[in-house]
Amino acid sequence: ATAEPCKSCHMTMDPYGLALEAFDPIGRFRTTDNTKPVDASGEILLSDKPNAMFKTGPEMFALLAESKDVHSCFIKQLFRYTFGRQETKWDENILAAAEKRFEASDYDMTEALLSLYTSDAFILRRGK
Repeated sequence: ATAEPCKSCHMTMDPYGLALEAFDPIGRFRTTDNTKPVDASGEILLSDKPNAMFKTGPEMFALLAESKDVHSCFIKQLFRYTFGRQETKWDENILAAAEKRFEASDYDMTEALLSLYTSDAFILRRGK
């Protein structure tokens, strides 16, 4: 059981981690963990796929792969890594273009990267 102050966050995070309990530390599939049966089922909360139930990790990944929220979050995190900073309101067009190109390419990560790497903000940014 999770303590009350921690419960709200854990209710959101835990289903994702627990969905992977069917895999041991080196990625082998398992049905038990320390002799107890593994329950990898859960529910996706706080996304455009609310109340989406899954029974296995692969089912969870399939649901997340269809989520516009996940696609948008991926582009935002890719931007932050690529540019080494948080996005600002001035970056909205770059993010929107990257999301559009990512979607148009059937979610090809190379196209998402190319969209960011070929943007004026990346090419013309100042060095340190």
